[in-house]
Amino acid sequence: VAVMLEMEDEAAAEHALTLLPDMGGEKIGHYSRWIDAWIPIANLDQVGQVPGVIYARQSVLVEPLPQPEPPEDTISTQAGNRLSAGVDKSGADVWHGVGYTGEGVRVAVIDNGAYGKLQAAIDAGDLPTDVILHPSVIHTEGGNPHGTAVAEIIHDMAPNAELILASYPIIETALAELVEDLAADWDVDVINGSFSLQQHGPGDGSGPFAEAVSNVGAVHDTVVVMAGGNEARGHWVGTFRDDNGDGWHEFADQDASNIIHFQRVGFDSFAVPQGTELDVFLRWNDWPVSDQDFDLYLYAVDPETGDLSAEPVAEDSFTQDGTLSPYARFSYTVQEESKFAIGVFARNIDTSRSHVLNLTLIASDGDVVFANQVPERSLSNLASANAALVAAAVDVESFDLEPYSAQGPTFGPGGSLNGGHDKPDLAGYANVRTTAFPLFNGTSAAAPHIAGAVALLQQRHPEKKAIEIRALINSLARDIEPTGYDHQTGHGILFLASPCDNDPNEPDNEPFQGTRITVGNSLQQVNCTDGDEDWFMFEVSEFVRLEITVEAENGDPQIVLYNQNRLNDPLADDFGTNRVATIDHTFERSGTYLLRVKNFDDLDVIERPYTLSLTQQAVIADMPFRETFSSATVREYFEPRSTQDGRIYVADPNFDAGMHLILDSGRNGARNVLNEAILHVDTTGFDNIRLSFDHREYNDEDTVLPPVFTGSVNGDGVSFSVDGETWYRVANLTGDNSKNFFNHISIDLSHQAEQHDVMLGDDVRIKFQQFETGAYGVPTDGHAYDNIEVTGVELGMPPSLDFDGDGVADILCHNDDNGANAVWMMNGLSVADKEALSSVPDSNTSIVGAGDFDNNGITDVLWYNSETDGLYAWMMDGGIAPAQINRLPKFSGEYRFSVGNFNGDEYDDILYYKPRTGSSGLLLMEDGEVMTFDFYYSSSSSLIGVGDYNGDGKTDTFWQNRSRGYSGIVLSGGTRGNVTGDFESTEHV
Repeated sequence: VAVMLEMEDEAAAEHALTLLPDMGGEKIGHYSRWIDAWIPIANLDQVGQVPGVIYARQSVLVEPLPQPEPPEDTISTQAGNRLSAGVDKSGADVWHGVGYTGEGVRVAVIDNGAYGKLQAAIDAGDLPTDVILHPSVIHTEGGNPHGTAVAEIIHDMAPNAELILASYPIIETALAELVEDLAADWDVDVINGSFSLQQHGPGDGSGPFAEAVSNVGAVHDTVVVMAGGNEARGHWVGTFRDDNGDGWHEFADQDASNIIHFQRVGFDSFAVPQGTELDVFLRWNDWPVSDQDFDLYLYAVDPETGDLSAEPVAEDSFTQDGTLSPYARFSYTVQEESKFAIGVFARNIDTSRSHVLNLTLIASDGDVVFANQVPERSLSNLASANAALVAAAVDVESFDLEPYSAQGPTFGPGGSLNGGHDKPDLAGYANVRTTAFPLFNGTSAAAPHIAGAVALLQQRHPEKKAIEIRALINSLARDIEPTGYDHQTGHGILFLASPCDNDPNEPDNEPFQGTRITVGNSLQQVNCTDGDEDWFMFEVSEFVRLEITVEAENGDPQIVLYNQNRLNDPLADDFGTNRVATIDHTFERSGTYLLRVKNFDDLDVIERPYTLSLTQQAVIADMPFRETFSSATVREYFEPRSTQDGRIYVADPNFDAGMHLILDSGRNGARNVLNEAILHVDTTGFDNIRLSFDHREYNDEDTVLPPVFTGSVNGDGVSFSVDGETWYRVANLTGDNSKNFFNHISIDLSHQAEQHDVMLGDDVRIKFQQFETGAYGVPTDGHAYDNIEVTGVELGMPPSLDFDGDGVADILCHNDDNGANAVWMMNGLSVADKEALSSVPDSNTSIVGAGDFDNNGITDVLWYNSETDGLYAWMMDGGIAPAQINRLPKFSGEYRFSVGNFNGDEYDDILYYKPRTGSSGLLLMEDGEVMTFDFYYSSSSSLIGVGDYNGDGKTDTFWQNRSRGYSGIVLSGGTRGNVTGDFESTEHV
């Protein structure tokens, strides 16, 4: 019989080996102070007489892990023949891209000795041709392919690592010897073990294997990775309980049995199928040998009554008399489909002691499990080795913990529930494809993902010790719920992060795991590879305008802006030039937004540093602009700048019981205070632009503003700029120009721009400023502004209106004050008739377009009410009143509208455009009704005009970005706009 002897120390073990022949014994394995040997049954009594022996017990076999049933749904495959999806999920592919492939690292697989389908995997290119077979291997192509599947995953993760395939021996001490041999004599850096040990032993991380794992790490810097086990659903642990005193352990209140049934996740439970093999193990905390006697029984359950069979169908009732381990086990093959019940009977125990019972079921069918499950402390015995990296399993697609994945912690000393090591360490990926197994799952698949990742880390960090590599891979793991370390997935899911020292966002962090950045700050980051993708998250308030800039040290970056709820629809993007990418965007809604930064240049560098900046800018107001400060706030269109104790605010200083924009100092004795309130206005599409405002000075000392200056200078007055650098004074608010009562001032900005040879564009800055010298130094010294207006004449060809269908354009007269309308019916150059037309509701309603929306040959009129956000189509039929008024969708905010035939049918359509965001869309019309809403185009440029630019009968659009100096045409293709060309242009169109 095979017997394990635990000796006092190594010297005693060496001496015991010399005595084996005298007992007729033969060594099976020897490691440190443990010996496994074949001993004749007749000579077993001599074992206890060996000097230095602590105890002797039956040897324990090393076994393959049971494989749980794979999920029924298919798992997506990656590029290549059978490349594990875990390569992408872990980020290993990015490491491969920068040259970290496991080159120079030796990885050993210890598994069953057959390595079935090995040649098939080599032929398929899923394993290299130079795989090394350890002498322990007896390869059988038709044998169990489990070890081959494990090797395939390691090769996927570390394709240039050298692979050595070994076979586990049947005894634990021989296994420990093999681990030592691979590390010391074969110079192996990583060992993967996707196998188990019979649940024999206290499970506290003691024993020869655990000691070997610790030794090879400390002496040879070899990292051992172990599968945690697949028994979470076939496990129960707890203290012995017998409330009614009948000797039977109660798993729950008045329930002395634990049912074994077939239960696939998400389905009802069923009887265990015929032919299923059941191995049941019971151990308790009385190691190494015990006189506390528990018996283990299996009963069949009547499917009709639920009663247990009169006699057990399997049992282990050997007597623990102080010579045997605290361990019971039986094996049973199901003869007839049924559910079964486990019973534990206390034959002879000390009831004053606390007995920890640990019950494990290993079934040939992974869906045969306990009804009463306790997954805690269900780790395989070998996975309790503290120096091993122990793997849990998560699904490779969902990242959900696999229900079978064994959980920690390990047991405390002697099998106690007190103490124990924190295991598993981290989770690897299951449900992946290999040549050996169409779908490979279990912690057997999870462990080699981790082993391959260790090989990459060892190549990247050859200076690190084994203990440091273990700590590093744990620190890189991606945490999932529950937050922090837990005994289900350890430190989290395997994730290699960045192969670049200075890139924390590698490989390609997920959108919602992006690095946080706050508005007004900058981050120094690194793109690690060509096409590397970094994600960032930030919060922003409503109507905030940001300039988002990426400045790269090498290569041209790309930046894309998303709403967190619409990752398939970017808000804005910019493909950088000259190493800079910039987005200027105004946010209509407060919330969380995402940024993606990439670098696409094919450069011979690994690390590509860049700086990401989020700078708040004033929102650019649309024309015509009017601000009366009735909201009692400084609107988002103003960019406030103050030095020292300056302040810019809206208040009622008791001049006329009204609210005004106030620029003054905030304390007595304040000196040299400069306030600047900079208004941003988009004048695109307007001419004859005028600035007007009401101004009042109150007790402020005069400081003359220079006619032209750069940046900021001290002075009182108003200036404008087209670039934010050079400023041109338009009002010097000192002396007689500055009154102690409100004075109305009007300025022709177009003329001023012409005088200075500059062109007004899409971000004209108008600076209202006040300077406090401190001569009087009271807080109320300053300037007040009100009723600020920027107006002009809108450019563009007015729509052609034919109200009587005679083919001659007519003229529509509209009174902005009262909403009255009149039509001049034209006949060449003369007015044939003047007719009063129906009025619109009020002065808030204006014409925004005209077209033939119902294809009757007569122009219809498009109206918009800025107060109600209502859009209306007057459907005309040749009379002076609309034949029908169609209410169209509402548009809240500052929209512009254009009319044209964008899809080439018989009806004119409506293009709506929001200058603030650059987004646009179409209302495709038919018979005067909206038939379809459709996205058109989104751009940081401004819409300049519409027309048929390619002669295909469809209306196109013309866009211009004056700050960047380019223009472009969007050709309407069917119902959707597509950018077909950009061209350089610094001229205004």
